Amino acid sequence: MKSIIFALFCIVAINLLPLSTAVDISHIPFYGNRENFHLPAAHALAYAEAIRSAEFEFGDWEYLNFDMILPVLIDVSGDGIPLLLLAVKFEDYWGTNQYWNILFGYANGEIQRITERMAIGMMHIDGENLLSVGWVTDFGGSYDFYRVQNGAAEFVSTMRFVADWHGGTPHGEISIDSEELSPEEYWEILAATPTKRLMDRDHPGFVTPYSTFEEYLSQSFTSDQLMQIFLDHAASVE
Repeated sequence: MKSIIFALFCIVAINLLPLSTAVDISHIPFYGNRENFHLPAAHALAYAEAIRSAEFEFGDWEYLNFDMILPVLIDVSGDGIPLLLLAVKFEDYWGTNQYWNILFGYANGEIQRITERMAIGMMHIDGENLLSVGWVTDFGGSYDFYRVQNGAAEFVSTMRFVADWHGGTPHGEISIDSEELSPEEYWEILAATPTKRLMDRDHPGFVTPYSTFEEYLSQSFTSDQLMQIFLDHAASVE
């Protein structure tokens, strides 16, 4: 039923909404090589629906502003078909800028909601870039790794740890796919794995971008404006 409703939404949207000439998909920041960028119509329509249905507001946080969305297209694998990151910014929260995020993909004809309010990054493992999403506290954390191809994220592996980080050295249970590791093995793996950290979760429910990624969170749109950009792009590549 959901897929039927989504298909009807896409058909109506393409036929009724005019193309916009002022702002197009090139105005959305792109993390990767923009020269490789290509987004099929089905992906663009799925992202338009993801924007329409995204729920940003949670709890009774009167000082948060959810009116404007900061989007980033993220090409993990380098094939040119990106994931869609939506972020909202909470200004002057305890003297810093905090964010809330949702990461979308498109898999098997359906919107793929990969994660929300989580740290995100990329790790280069065995010759390919994997998407990493997770969280870390003083008492442990979790990272899941995904292979991303054609805008779809496929789960590959997971890392879990319950640890005491005091003194800079983890103690406790550390595992990759349920295989236990010593702290020394854990740090050896991290040291040997090239990593690009994009956003870090450092407070329950909030994430903070690393300085090298914050510059991509530079263009804001209303949800209607952003949805229209993807509908226009879908119509242009049909």
